[in-house]
Amino acid sequence: MTTYQIISGNTELEVFAYNEEQTETIILINGGPGIAFYLHDIANFLKPDLRVISFNQRGVANSKSGSNSQSIEDHLRDISNISKFFALSHFHLFGHAWGGLLAQFYTLRFPHHVKSLFLCNSFIGSGMHWKTMESEIIRYSFSNIGTLQTYYLQALLLLFQCGLHTDLALNTLMNRIQKLYFSLAATKYDCHHIPVLKNNARIYLANRHQMILDEAEFPKTSPLTPTLILTGAEDFIADHHWHLAERWPHAQIIKLPGSAHFPWLEAPEFFYKIMKAYYEVNMTY
Repeated sequence: MTTYQIISGNTELEVFAYNEEQTETIILINGGPGIAFYLHDIANFLKPDLRVISFNQRGVANSKSGSNSQSIEDHLRDISNISKFFALSHFHLFGHAWGGLLAQFYTLRFPHHVKSLFLCNSFIGSGMHWKTMESEIIRYSFSNIGTLQTYYLQALLLLFQCGLHTDLALNTLMNRIQKLYFSLAATKYDCHHIPVLKNNARIYLANRHQMILDEAEFPKTSPLTPTLILTGAEDFIADHHWHLAERWPHAQIIKLPGSAHFPWLEAPEFFYKIMKAYYEVNMTY
């Protein structure tokens, strides 16, 4: 793996490239916002057949930004500047959760650059979609725990909403919610392999502010980009993926049993079998 620092406006992006001998390329966009890159297992799975490019998003880890700007346009410009740096005219795009939302925006804006789209547990949208997602996370979490844990999470949430949003408070809140994802899954899997994702509170809040304000409407018709929408069946997001089915009517849609928000960790045998088959069909040989 080679690490690059790529200039994108007033931001210097930390970018990782695997197997640069390959010409066919995939860009991986991880979830968040405000979380450092964590899709290492997927990158290692794909790198024998593809050049894999990943990056830390603006303001996260070693991707230093000269401003607090976190608009959708900023993120799309970052992806475009990465593709220009590597002289990519046509590439595959994979996005997980928040990264799936960015991948959708990019594909709709630049369909001629995207060879295939893989949406894994993708967020649905901005504006009202974002508000609904936040409400669902709270409802989903609070309705499945005891009274003491409920009070604890409510106290953390109140501190967060009142502006006491230190990285520690946000990480504590998010990590508690992550644990609820895992304990509520219908099947048992090894939770020790689930990553502990640390949030940058400032970056998270800047993106959240933009997502709530943004009421971007998706076009009535989507490009005919080959698209796979895969969601862990135990993730609450799966209940809302009819929005994605409407937006991408030609997409292949899979709800993967025995997995929640990290299906490549919770049901790896089935996840990677699906991923391998998908890229075998959509790669150029």
